[in-house]
Amino acid sequence: MKHRLSAHRSVAQSAFRAIAKISDRARKRRGVAILCLILFILGAVRLTPDTLTRAWARITGSSKVSSFRWWPAQSVHAQGTGGGALTFTIFDAPAAGTGMLQGTMGTSINDGGDIAGIYLTAPNVAHGFVRSGTTGTITEFDAPNAGTTLNQGTFPASINTAGDVAGMYFDTGNAQHGFVRSATGTITEFDIPGAPTSIGHRGTLPLSMNAGGEITGFYVDANDVRHGFVRASNGTITAPIDAPGAGTGLTQGTIPLSIDTVGDITGFYKDAGGTFHGFIRASNGTITAPINAPGAGTGPSGKVSFVGTLPLGFDAAGDIAGTYADANGVNHGFVYTAASATPTFTPFDAPGAGTTGLFFSGTGPFSMNGGGDVSGLYTDTNGVRHGFVRTATGTFTAPIDAPGAATTGMFSGTVLISINSLDDITGTFEDTNGVFHGFLLASAPPPPAAATPTFSPAASTYTSPQMVTISDTTPGATIYYTTDGTTPTTSSTKLTAPIPVQSTETIKAIAAATGFANSAVATATYTINLPVPDFLVSVSPSTLTIVAGQSGKATFTVTPQNGFNSQVSFACTGLPSEAACSFSPTSVTPNSAAVTSTLTVTTTGPSAALRVPTPTSQRPTYALLFPVLAMIFGFAARRRGALRGLQLLGLLMLLMVASGLTSCNGGSAGAGNPGTPIGTSSVSVSASASGAGALNHAATLTITITH
Repeated sequence: MKHRLSAHRSVAQSAFRAIAKISDRARKRRGVAILCLILFILGAVRLTPDTLTRAWARITGSSKVSSFRWWPAQSVHAQGTGGGALTFTIFDAPAAGTGMLQGTMGTSINDGGDIAGIYLTAPNVAHGFVRSGTTGTITEFDAPNAGTTLNQGTFPASINTAGDVAGMYFDTGNAQHGFVRSATGTITEFDIPGAPTSIGHRGTLPLSMNAGGEITGFYVDANDVRHGFVRASNGTITAPIDAPGAGTGLTQGTIPLSIDTVGDITGFYKDAGGTFHGFIRASNGTITAPINAPGAGTGPSGKVSFVGTLPLGFDAAGDIAGTYADANGVNHGFVYTAASATPTFTPFDAPGAGTTGLFFSGTGPFSMNGGGDVSGLYTDTNGVRHGFVRTATGTFTAPIDAPGAATTGMFSGTVLISINSLDDITGTFEDTNGVFHGFLLASAPPPPAAATPTFSPAASTYTSPQMVTISDTTPGATIYYTTDGTTPTTSSTKLTAPIPVQSTETIKAIAAATGFANSAVATATYTINLPVPDFLVSVSPSTLTIVAGQSGKATFTVTPQNGFNSQVSFACTGLPSEAACSFSPTSVTPNSAAVTSTLTVTTTGPSAALRVPTPTSQRPTYALLFPVLAMIFGFAARRRGALRGLQLLGLLMLLMVASGLTSCNGGSAGAGNPGTPIGTSSVSVSASASGAGALNHAATLTITITH
């Protein structure tokens, strides 16, 4: 999760915030004790135990120093709504002191799990360290000009994603200066123009650094007025930054607390009346102010509480989280949707938070990550401090108590100071001997992921449909898949058989198994470039022998190819004369399977010649001719010489009559039909599909005609 929250608030930042809470009057009476408490809780110890004990006696009015009970022997283990889902890793800088009010404090954690922080040695000298998120190795360091006596030293405030650290150091005269330590260990010291460099408790205090190396914070001028600044990664400084309405008196002014990845900053300012107000300054210099939480008190602070609103940091959307104190000095958390068109406040209190407590009451967010999750502390009704995490959806994990943390005493409890985008947290707690320890609080390690599914055949381009199998090497894994481009979940289709891929398709799959996290999504795209839909034809048998006048049958088969499903019609060509063909059915439509039609070839047999009967109307004519012929032949016999020619004429007429009477029943003969000729023919049986991309295929049938 990518964050706008550049660097988590340091303990030093929150220390100033708490110190600034105290009214001038209260500071005069309780200054040393309050200063010690705040800096101890939030990371910058300033007093020795003896001094604090005497101050405590003055605050409580007790003349018996021994009545101040510091660290009882009671401790608790880590708790949380996850029922053991949170894991504490306790660590100490190798050179950290082991005496009372000494030890180790984590102040900032980056997304890689690297932690910057402070460790304290006698006599309460601060030093910096970086703990590797990969190896857990702790590297200690000091700013070159840091002081080495009481209340001096090096105070890391923020670590960015590159591993660079920003913070402050107090020199031998207790003047404050800024520094940047690169991930390679090079330290660059700097001062803001206008900040004193030789006045004790004045100077430059960097608090937050973003991923680009920009730093924000504040400086205290010679008049004890606070002003904001931004230092670019190249060292260019923009200062002073003063919110409209910020006071110009002692301890008043403007204090930026956080800078995001685009250079926007948020923080608070204290007005002339002592009320705290939030502000946002965009990277272009535009300041939005005041930002006041509903219910925040107004007016000068009372006792050790502040009154007003303190934004702490951004999430990735540009919204902010922080804390506000009501008129009674009770602290509450809030989220403010600063990036929306109509910004709104959502106040919240950690479950179990009380309304009373020494030095701090209620709920105090310290850090917000890019996802909108907030970590911090709250004081319960018994005055014990506990850590909490509030998710962006409003769900709380609380109480969070480090194992070994004291439950009573001035510095009892667990302080969650900085949260990264993975919800890993660093902070500090005090044990029953008064020694501080750093910690890394992380969610329980996630289970290993199931193996990523594999596909067979592999994703590629094919010219025919494919049957795709998906397998996984994780024992007992169930595979879920989608074919519509969406990301599969355990609610998607469960794989039970190979997946038919008829056309271009993308398959996504995951594996799920007991004891494993879901696998990564496996994706395979199959490009199916099928040939044009077509069909094949065949005839069986391919030869027929038919006796003329009879018929023969054959089966004509149409087989679809590549999804062909159009109507096919049939015809024959090349038949011999007096032969014909027919199909049943006359057309077919294949639908993923071969279909057939029966072909019938019919022939014609030969026929004999017929006599045509003589018309009855001519028969009287033949009857009259016979007497005439007789007379001619008789007359010719008596006159042989002269009438021989007439006799010949009669003979011819007689032949004509005889010819007319020779037909059957007196008729005449007609022509006959020879039928389908004997022989062999090659018949082309064709199948045609109409429409777009019309197709035509034929098969050959050999026909032999016999008698």
